[in-house]
Amino acid sequence: MSDILTVALCQFNVIPGNISGNLQHVQALAKKAADIGAQLIVFPEVALSDYYLDDFSSMAAAIPGEQSDIISQLAKTINSHIAIGLVELDNGKLYNTAILVSPAGEIVGKYRKTHLSVDTRGGTIKAETEEFGAGEELPVFETELGTIAMMICKDGDYPEVARVLAVKGAEIILWLTNRAGVNTGASVHYAHSNCSAVITSNRSKGHALGGGSIIVDCSGKKLVEANEDASILHAGIDMDNLREKRKIHWEETRVRRAELYGTLGRLGLPVADRFS
Repeated sequence: MSDILTVALCQFNVIPGNISGNLQHVQALAKKAADIGAQLIVFPEVALSDYYLDDFSSMAAAIPGEQSDIISQLAKTINSHIAIGLVELDNGKLYNTAILVSPAGEIVGKYRKTHLSVDTRGGTIKAETEEFGAGEELPVFETELGTIAMMICKDGDYPEVARVLAVKGAEIILWLTNRAGVNTGASVHYAHSNCSAVITSNRSKGHALGGGSIIVDCSGKKLVEANEDASILHAGIDMDNLREKRKIHWEETRVRRAELYGTLGRLGLPVADRFS
């Protein structure tokens, strides 16, 4: 019998600044997802505070801390893994962080967003670089479900991130985001090109646009896709099939020409110089 992993994503209208209300919503959604058999439940980026705030510091908490402790207890109660985005406070500095919590209530993965947004709209949006510190690692996490990695919103605008995670062994890539709409084609491409399942979780429409959350298998097949409305989506990922396909996929990559990709490792890129 195949090892089928049931995963779910919860796309909902995150209310700006309403930590207690968003927590209650997360708890209710997680319980519903667990009731349909989800072993891994994925929420959006900054799911307790939302993104459109003037003051992130008032929404921040240490990890472990008050907010993550509630998520840990929730994971224990429903006996499922939970991935969720939080605003982390560490030594006076803020980070846009995602945590992965096991059914035992343990934080088995923590990732800080590495690629922060900059203001390219003349002050119409607040640059993340003004608010957050950037993460310095692209970790993968060995869990009882498989090898899992996380990336956050703008990280996914750089295909190198998903590639590094896959090269490090990520069987499942969780892409937590909070934006006007998801480019589902990117999720499909990352799944297909890296032979990793991709679960992309966004907020729903509400006070701002949203939607487009998606679950994609390692061949790039869309298993389920959301519109703009609030929803819980779930799908089964055949982990045995995934692992068999990954053996073939990574064997084929022996012909990749890494010596030709050196330009990508430069701090400055030729194309950017044209617009400076």
